Amino acid sequence: MRMLLRAVVLLIVVMSAISAIRGLLHMLQAAKREGGQPTGTGRLVKDPVCGTYVAQQTALSARNEFFCSEECRSKFLTDTR
Repeated sequence: MRMLLRAVVLLIVVMSAISAIRGLLHMLQAAKREGGQPTGTGRLVKDPVCGTYVAQQTALSARNEFFCSEECRSKFLTDTR
């Protein structure tokens, strides 16, 4: 009986840890998708690589396109050569 109780408690702890980790990962992914866009006014443009919307004044640009990061801009330039 004591062993069964320990197993149940361990299962609850593991499930709680998994749930917390999933929540953190979800928050990080949401922040990445948002691209850290400002809350002020301004035109939002869509990154053609990842689909993130970013304020035009803070976006990186190349070939009349706007990007949320150097990584996306580099990928776009490499893929369109």
